[in-house]
This record gives sequence, C-alpha cells and structure tokens, in this order.
Amino acid sequence: MIVKKQKSLIITLGILVFLGGLSASYFALGNKLPWGAKVWLKIARQVPVPVASVGGLGVKYSALAAAESLDIKNPLDFVIKQASILALARKAGLDVSDDDVADMRETMITSWNMDNTSFLNLIAEKKITDDVFDEVFVKPEVARDLLGLKINKLEGDVTEVENKLRQGEDFAALARVYSDDLVTAPLGGDAGFVAEYEIYAGVWDRSRELKKGDWAGPINTPDGYMFVQRLEQQRSQGDSPEKLHLRIILIESVDFDTWLDDQIEGLKVRIYI
Repeated sequence: MIVKKQKSLIITLGILVFLGGLSASYFALGNKLPWGAKVWLKIARQVPVPVASVGGLGVKYSALAAAESLDIKNPLDFVIKQASILALARKAGLDVSDDDVADMRETMITSWNMDNTSFLNLIAEKKITDDVFDEVFVKPEVARDLLGLKINKLEGDVTEVENKLRQGEDFAALARVYSDDLVTAPLGGDAGFVAEYEIYAGVWDRSRELKKGDWAGPINTPDGYMFVQRLEQQRSQGDSPEKLHLRIILIESVDFDTWLDDQIEGLKVRIYI
C-alpha cells in the first residue's frame, strides 16, 4: 500500500515537473520549441493557460475559439491584435470602464439590427460566453476609441479648415477638398440622416445644439477631428429614432492602423501554439 502511494506520488511529481518545464520553456521561448506546440494547444483547451501573450497580457484559448466560431479570418492574428490594443490602453493609463463596455455593446448590437435577446441567442449558439465576447470584441473597441482620442493631433489641415470656415468659406466645398471620409467627401460631406447610435456621442451632442446651417468643430473623435454642419431634423416617431441630416468633414490627423502596427512592434508578443 505504501509502495503504491509512493509510486502515485512519483508519477504526480513527474507530471508536475513536465508541465512546469513546458510552461517555463513556452513562457520564455514562445513557439520556438517545435515539439511542444501541439501539446500546449491541447493543454490550453483544458486549463486556463495562455495561447499567446502581448505586453504581459495573456491571450486565452477561449478568445481564439470565439474568433474561430465567428469565422474571423486569421483568428490568432486577430486576437493578438485585439490584446495589443488592450495592452497599449493599459500602458497609456486609459481605463476601460464597465459602463463604457455596456454602452459599446449596446451600440454594436443596434448597428447589427438585433435586439439583446437575438444577440444572446447568437453567441450561445456559437458557444461564446458574455465575458469572452466582451473581452475579445467589445473591450478592444472601447480601448481603440480611447487611444484614438489620445493620439489625435490638433494641427495641419485641422486648423486650416477651421480658419477657412471661420472666414465664411463653403462647408461642402471644403469637405470635397479636405475630408478623409471616402463616402461623404465626394458628396460635399453629406452624411444623410443619421441616428444617435450611428455617430460618435460628442458629434451628436454638438449637432443637436446647432441651428440649421450652423457648423461646429473641430470635435475630437476616435477616427480623427471632425467638423459637422446641421442641415435638417427628423423627429422621432413611434419606433423610429430622432435623426439629423448632417454634413461632415473628417480629418485623420493620425492613421490609427499604421500607428498600431508601429506600437505592436515594441510590445513583447509571444505565441505558444
């Protein structure tokens, strides 16, 4: 009996030493050990060890599985990029609050023309929990917006457009020349009738304060600085929300994707599978 217990103890210790060695090797070397990637992936499916790490932030298998279940192209690259955005926001001291996450999720669901019940049924069908969905898809979107607001630069074309508008130059003409929005720029900045959930909160709030024909800006948004001109109002009726007919001029002072790629190069990215 004692011998059997000793053998069990030795086997258990052996397994722990193996797993400890594998973990230490992978945390240090990533997937440079060719014999371990498949083993690590099997372990990650069963216990909460990371499949990758970005700037000290672990990427769990559940995140990768969620991206795969939603048919995201190159799911591992996707979850690493999402984790990079969160890591950069944390490094910059930007707080992704629960309220911000709830608001962003509601905005996303509305933009997909779904109600909350339909959304919950969808992710349940895909075997994705609420927490995993928020971590992989919603929180990075909030963090991206916060980073975009932080890195925008109030200079160059932004100040030039502001000066020209103050001098009375035509908003539509300036939109055709300066706006980086590919859809509205050829239309003189005409964005049509937009609802609150279709435009950034700061732009909507300023637009509602304007009288017909008046403009406001520059307004800092995650995509760059924006100028907005109010044309008409469509009041809410029944289930139809209030909408405003707007012209916009969007000036991308910083290309976020280029900036993000540069920042990712400076992060310690390790892949374990």
